[in-house]
Amino acid sequence: MLVQRIEKTAEGEHGGVRITYAATWRYDSGFVLSAAQAILDSDMKDPRDVKHLICDGEEVTFLAREAGLMLSNLPQIQNCQTLTLSGISRIMEVPVTFTFRAGSETVLLESPAARYFAKYGGHVFDRYLDGIEITAWCAVALKRAAAQNAPADSSSAEGETTA
Repeated sequence: MLVQRIEKTAEGEHGGVRITYAATWRYDSGFVLSAAQAILDSDMKDPRDVKHLICDGEEVTFLAREAGLMLSNLPQIQNCQTLTLSGISRIMEVPVTFTFRAGSETVLLESPAARYFAKYGGHVFDRYLDGIEITAWCAVALKRAAAQNAPADSSSAEGETTA
């Protein structure tokens, strides 16, 4: 992913940053869920790390925790168009908020840890987000391949014979 814009959200010791990234390709709701799942699997494994999960304006954090942070087990979010995931990044060691919008090619990353970005630079999350994007696209590709290779309903299979 490429950084499009870096903005400070507040000045001083408690300032934050908002970084807009451009994904490699425009993405859909399948990618949105796969990207969020990649973050949960690799970085926010402990349910206590997840502060908010919001799908199209509806808070679903409690449901996600009940589902063991497996988003595929939440039918009500499978077509989520805008997903916001907030929590503590154990990899980057800062609070973060990610916002994904289906039909877009941008990812919004927000963090109140401006000092962290001042210390390590505005591109400190680039490789992190590259990894998330690659993992998400691999998951999307695997789901599509599985759907294409799924056996047809056996009761309507051609060439079926009965004894």
